[in-house]
Amino acid sequence: MPRDSPLSTFKPARLDATREHSNQASSSSSATTMESMESTEIDVPPYYSVIEFSFSEHDTDAELRVLCNGTRIHIYLSEENFAESPQLKEKYLFYLRVAEEFELDGVTVEDFYDWIMEPFLSLLRSIPSPDQHKTPTLQDFFHPKTLVYTLKGAASGERVPSPYEVDHDSQSIEPGIRLPDELCTPWRRFSPFEIEICAENPGIALSSTPRKVQQVGGREVFFLKLLHVGDQHRAAQELKNYKRIVDLGLGEEDLQISRLLGLLQDDRGFLLGFLLSYIDCRARNLMCAVKPGLQNVVRQKWAKQVASTVHRLHAAGAIWGDAKAENVLVDVHEDAWVTDFGGGYTEGWVDKEIAGTVDGDLQGLAKILEHLGVSEDITAII
Repeated sequence: MPRDSPLSTFKPARLDATREHSNQASSSSSATTMESMESTEIDVPPYYSVIEFSFSEHDTDAELRVLCNGTRIHIYLSEENFAESPQLKEKYLFYLRVAEEFELDGVTVEDFYDWIMEPFLSLLRSIPSPDQHKTPTLQDFFHPKTLVYTLKGAASGERVPSPYEVDHDSQSIEPGIRLPDELCTPWRRFSPFEIEICAENPGIALSSTPRKVQQVGGREVFFLKLLHVGDQHRAAQELKNYKRIVDLGLGEEDLQISRLLGLLQDDRGFLLGFLLSYIDCRARNLMCAVKPGLQNVVRQKWAKQVASTVHRLHAAGAIWGDAKAENVLVDVHEDAWVTDFGGGYTEGWVDKEIAGTVDGDLQGLAKILEHLGVSEDITAII
């Protein structure tokens, strides 16, 4: 897989990988000395998440962005930073190859994250916990305290974090996108101050990318789909598709699809994200849910649900678009939901020439049925 354009976002399989702080003691803790308890406390990694990783196809630069207790750490990396240690330099270049391939010689991109972050753990531990009596809002997520570092290699072979000064303009890029107002008119709009993050506690809420959110003072729960610079075309297409779904009367039907319920917009008029119907799937989609030993009756159920949903969309004149197993969520009740109406296509699921058409949807559906191990004709399943 080629590297993305210069320092554009590269998204590995588990971008929001968290390292959770746990204070669980063993069953034999009564015999544990204070010294060993303190040692364990020091060794326990803090809870944090990698929210973005990017690297360049033109050089060996990379950037990691991490979130911990409401503080965002930007870590800039470069081959020249490891010039004093040939061993570290060689390892860094190897990890960049791992990032290109997702996995290489049994090493994954998550191992790269760990290698980068290990020297920063003491810094993360020093970040104070947020106010436990205040529920964080999305304003806290979009405007955190930010620290900027680089990682250097010493001649001793030690990796050393070092504060890093960068051009202010490179750090002041505001999130979100602009779209014509007529595309946004049908939908409710919320500011980041009006949406709070759902989590077990503020520390967790401010140490990972928010997904489950709700209106301040309300009970309606949403799934937050963030919008990034460069998402204009796809976001516009998604808005058009969701409006078409509503105009066709599918919004009120008992159809197992994601629905757009509102827009997240800041005071500049920039769209920061979509507020979608919340599907309690525990990050489980059809790609990872299908495992050896999965009962045939469950495979048949999911095949029928997905095929029926796609057929009903087509019958009403709507298109799914990016038809693939990863865009089918499996909820806690073992029901399959069709999601992501932003268009596009994924190689191996839908051919580029027929993307965004009924034929493209049917091709993707056939691949999904194949993934499920269901051999029946599509029309026989519906």
